[in-house]
Amino acid sequence: MPLQAYAGTYRNSFYGPVEVVLEGTSLKAYLGARRIAAPLTSCGDNLFRTTLDGPLNWPLSFEGTPAITKLSIEGMKDAVEESFLKQ
Repeated sequence: MPLQAYAGTYRNSFYGPVEVVLEGTSLKAYLGARRIAAPLTSCGDNLFRTTLDGPLNWPLSFEGTPAITKLSIEGMKDAVEESFLKQ
């Protein structure tokens, strides 16, 4: 899938927004109201990993066919809700 397909704003009622932006030839996620910037590296099959060290080094998986409609962050599975719906 082309990288532009992943771009957009995804929302979660508890955590707020995650904005995924295509910057040149790579993706970057901006997390939460503080817009923490997290470059994304593709791991294949709609799976990306942040390239931040520490607790924000989580896998992000995108879902939807033919268009991406949802983003899940694996490190949040024990939290209230891990899914972010594309707006």
